[in-house]
Amino acid sequence: MDVISLSDTDHGEAKEPESQQPLSDIDSGPQLTEQLSAPQTAVFETAPIEPTPAPEHLPISGGDEESLVTKPEEPSDIIRKRLCERWLDNLIMILFDDLRMYTSWRSRMHNLRATGQPVTYRYTQAEWEALGDLALRLRRPSEAREAYEYALAIRFSARAWQRLLEMHSGVYTSMQQEEQRRHEGVPELMPLTSNDSLMQALDAVVWLSVYHDRWYNNMAYPNPVCEQLIKLINIHGLSKVRNSMVSMNLKPAVFNMVKKYFEVAEKFNVRGSKW
Repeated sequence: MDVISLSDTDHGEAKEPESQQPLSDIDSGPQLTEQLSAPQTAVFETAPIEPTPAPEHLPISGGDEESLVTKPEEPSDIIRKRLCERWLDNLIMILFDDLRMYTSWRSRMHNLRATGQPVTYRYTQAEWEALGDLALRLRRPSEAREAYEYALAIRFSARAWQRLLEMHSGVYTSMQQEEQRRHEGVPELMPLTSNDSLMQALDAVVWLSVYHDRWYNNMAYPNPVCEQLIKLINIHGLSKVRNSMVSMNLKPAVFNMVKKYFEVAEKFNVRGSKW
């Protein structure tokens, strides 16, 4: 059917079509009105999209032929294992590092002593302290004491003196006994009731008392030095400890620094203060 153009002319009349068509051939009535009032839209014909065929798979046999169906990969044995907790994994790594450093230290000490070379200055004072703490973590108090003594041979160390004082006051007695049972070649323990052990402990008390006074720490109790001195009083008695301190011929100012610890023991009536 020919489309009639309805564009307006200068006088508002429609132009006549080039080829005349009888009005009988055109729909009349309401159908003609609907066709003329409907918007004219362009229709584009597109080719239909053919769907891509699905991949053909071979039938799955009883096991003689391999199937083309992909199967998910089975997890490996590592994935199946339960992962370790983070805190436990950190402890294991710290223990591994301690054992590695301890083995290196003891092998080097053995080589130096076998060749007759000096040992003291092979490490710095801070390194000797760290090695002493390492030996204590691994429950080797005899080797820890050796490291602390080497640290003191270089220069003063409050940490080393404090650890030695704890050893002479019986803090690590159970650890030392356990070390002797488990390992061979461990030196015998110095009895806590011996005079040599008491004098070495009092030597540490004097050095630490001067150190704390240097940094204006005049607190008598609680004080790590006073706590260990009270343990010495529990073992030897107050009179013996005080007389041993007097026999050291200390200067009056130094003796007054230690005297306050004895006054605390008498005031609180600790065990051993009556004898």
